[in-house]
Amino acid sequence: MPCPNCNGDSLTERSSFKTVTEAIEGAAPTTVTVDLMSCERCAINFPSIRGRKKYTLVPPEKLSSLVAELEEARQRNAEMLGNVRLMEKRSHGLAAEIEEFKIGSEISSLERRIAALESDNKGLELRRTRLREAIDLIASGISAPARPKLDEAFQVRNPIR
Repeated sequence: MPCPNCNGDSLTERSSFKTVTEAIEGAAPTTVTVDLMSCERCAINFPSIRGRKKYTLVPPEKLSSLVAELEEARQRNAEMLGNVRLMEKRSHGLAAEIEEFKIGSEISSLERRIAALESDNKGLELRRTRLREAIDLIASGISAPARPKLDEAFQVRNPIR
């Protein structure tokens, strides 16, 4: 570990002691060894914590301000999550409205198509009625020959050339 003041590596251990970390935010306190180091280059004394975990030594005022910032960030996060949930609800509501609009649009389109088909059907019915009347008029004007009975044979006249 280099010196925090001059980044020199000529350090000597003056003394060491064991202490317990402060339990913050539900973290379990642990025992750590603190070494008081001295830099031979710039003659500064500073603490160093032994172990694999990284610890930062901070004054109580700084620690309380960090805890307050953490609490403020948590509160802001909770507000943002509430906003996200609200936006999700709005999104689902809008999706439902869009689906309703699509269905309503399809229904009105189908209703217009049905009206057009019914109009066409009325026209065809009218035309069929007129044709039937025309056929009846034509049939009444022409005397149709009697149909041969099933037993009789047809007589064929001279073929048309």
